[in-house]
Amino acid sequence: MEQITSTTLARQPNLPPAEAYARLAAAHGPIEWCEAVGARMPRPDERAALHVPEGVPVLISQCITQTQADTRRLMLETTTMGAGSAHLAFTYGPAATKRR
Repeated sequence: MEQITSTTLARQPNLPPAEAYARLAAAHGPIEWCEAVGARMPRPDERAALHVPEGVPVLISQCITQTQADTRRLMLETTTMGAGSAHLAFTYGPAATKRR
């Protein structure tokens, strides 16, 4: 896996999402997102860290920020959560071009 150390996001990893996306768009042109959600049983360390009861799966959401022109991947965000208390909401269409 390529390690990137000289980009704005590498130097400032705690930028608010809107600012990070704005910087990516300024550097690479229009961007878009591709998101996938899956489920599996948690590993023991995940179950402990997320306080997931025995027998409850976790949801894994992976969102790829990519360029619109050639779908070059710019950023991957992964979120893992207990499925027993998860709520996911998605906005599609023109409103989806601005992530929060």
